[in-house]
Amino acid sequence: MPKTTAQRADCTFPGRTNHGSAARTRGARSGFTLFEVALSLVLISFGVVSVMVLIPTGLRTQQKARFELLASTQALEMLEFFSGKSNAERIADFETPEPWEARPFCYTSTRWDLESRLSRWDSGIMPIPPDIARRLDSDNDEIRTLINQGANLYYADARSIPTIDPQYINVSASSEAQKLVFAVSGYAQNNAVPVFSYKAWPYRAAYPSPPLYAVFNSGSQFMPLITSNANSPIGSESSLEGWSSGVAAAQPPTNRDPLMDGIFQATVAYETALTDNIPALANREAVIGPLRAPLMSAILAYCTDKFGRITDPLGPLPVSGMGAAQEFQNYLLAPTTTDFVTLGQNYDSDFSALCQLAELSPGEGYNGTKATARAEIAMRVQCLRFLAFVMSTYYIQQLGEPIPNLAQVQFQGAPLTADRLRYYHDRCKAMAMRYAASFPYDWGAPRPITRCIMTDYPLIEYDLFSTPRSGAIIGTSPAVLAAQWKPISAQAVTSIGMPAAYPGVVMGGGFDNTQSPFVPMDTRGSGQPLWGDASHFTLTRPFSSSERCRQLVFWAVDWQSYEDAETAPSAPLDASKCPCAGLDASNISGSYLNRLYIGLPYLDALFLRNPERMLSFTQSTSTVATGTPVAGMMINGGSNDTGGPGALPILNGIYGADRNHNYTLDRGPQSRSVHLYATLVARFNYYDPRIPITLR
Repeated sequence: MPKTTAQRADCTFPGRTNHGSAARTRGARSGFTLFEVALSLVLISFGVVSVMVLIPTGLRTQQKARFELLASTQALEMLEFFSGKSNAERIADFETPEPWEARPFCYTSTRWDLESRLSRWDSGIMPIPPDIARRLDSDNDEIRTLINQGANLYYADARSIPTIDPQYINVSASSEAQKLVFAVSGYAQNNAVPVFSYKAWPYRAAYPSPPLYAVFNSGSQFMPLITSNANSPIGSESSLEGWSSGVAAAQPPTNRDPLMDGIFQATVAYETALTDNIPALANREAVIGPLRAPLMSAILAYCTDKFGRITDPLGPLPVSGMGAAQEFQNYLLAPTTTDFVTLGQNYDSDFSALCQLAELSPGEGYNGTKATARAEIAMRVQCLRFLAFVMSTYYIQQLGEPIPNLAQVQFQGAPLTADRLRYYHDRCKAMAMRYAASFPYDWGAPRPITRCIMTDYPLIEYDLFSTPRSGAIIGTSPAVLAAQWKPISAQAVTSIGMPAAYPGVVMGGGFDNTQSPFVPMDTRGSGQPLWGDASHFTLTRPFSSSERCRQLVFWAVDWQSYEDAETAPSAPLDASKCPCAGLDASNISGSYLNRLYIGLPYLDALFLRNPERMLSFTQSTSTVATGTPVAGMMINGGSNDTGGPGALPILNGIYGADRNHNYTLDRGPQSRSVHLYATLVARFNYYDPRIPITLR
């Protein structure tokens, strides 16, 4: 019987087992059991559900990453703006008779804290209305806790460009950046006072130069008690120097140095005749000589008097051993000297050594002997400044002219030389620089205008642990009391002189120009009418980094979905942001409210007014339909938000603001009763400086 194919295969491969029959038997089962099907469905469902669960998680992660990027960008922009923004404020009154009588630079609105510096109308950083901010829930209720502690919750106008007027920004679609809110966590330090409001030192002057002066128009400021040039075409010119004669203690306004006024008057006559009118070379000396002679006479009289007052409390000049009389004769007049290079080197050595003796050692308290020495050093600086100035009048040369022939001019019985002129000029510059570097707390001579560095500014802070200085605001009836912390400085200020703007005091509703705000002088103790307790000074004390650390905290929440997101009143306005005119001769007895009603150019008042001012509404929106264009209801750069009675609602943002900046009135779907949850996005630690800094 013939073999089958399978049998033949088996015979061909004897070691192979034949499983064909068993395979055909199993192949007879087709499909899965119900249990296998159910198990498969469970596995597939688990996979599908897992993928679906991951989708929203991924979306949330992506959204959080976007908000973190937006928060990082916003934080960097804010810190850059804070560090690089100039501290200039053209509208601020840098000097005031009392801080509460004007808009001084030293108030809250200009303090060197991140939120204060940036919450202004041109930065795009604005506080969210507290009514809305309190509806936002957050982890550990952090937002509400910060608000209860006095902080604000802020939002950033996504369309804003710092320093660019918002009214010129085009309308664009809303963005997620508008859902980003932030606050500053942690208390700010007690900052250094950026401008000492009673006297905005340092004053600056060119070296060499005549006395500083100011021009007083009618009713602009209180004029100093000195002779003025009433013939000025723009106002009365008055000298701002000469309030003391080398005395370290503060002097009353009546102790005016008449010799300084003599220099000022002679200078006015000289400059009036020569301004835009340089005489021809042939007759120049004939014209200038009679004008220079009284100027030279006034300056030599001043120098003679000042060196006659020098008492040398630290002894004679350290290097040469000269007394004041010898110093004046040999270094200032030097009638027989011809080697001015050597003379200049000798005087520089003597003056530098004298300054070093008068400097306070670290930790040294008030030293009356050194204080007197510093005041006398300031007189030397002034003498060389004026003497170098009058010497420069001998060397007038216009383009293309030959060098003036100085040999025809006699000084101290000898022909005048270019070396002598150079000697006075170089000593003037060198002495002013050394004096400014050594004594930032002696104010007897102005700082050189070519030396604008941070160490020229004295360290002054407010004493938060003594009774504040207080008084009634002029023009309020019934009287309204105001108060301000007393200032304290790192060292006692010597030769403080008078303020430029208000050389007197405001008392009893009037201005008394026979008294000084600085008398009696700071005795480095408590109980002074102006100064606080010097033992409370902390700016130079050691500190740990944790004391200067604050946090910028960001959350994400759609707060603009509230129905009153644009109709809620603005956050309460800091009183220091209210425009307030300073006192002058015309309003000393006027109403305080009239001083509030001033039309300041908005570009000149960056720190003043509501941070939302360019978005604020000027009328009620209660009857305005949602979606109505509101550009005509916004401030848009006008001055209708001044502090006057009729403009107070606009100043305070009572009517709300176009907070998404689309020039349309929006009302969101969320009721006021709904609480929204703010998701934490990021935290950024930053250094809180106590001393004003600006990156250039």
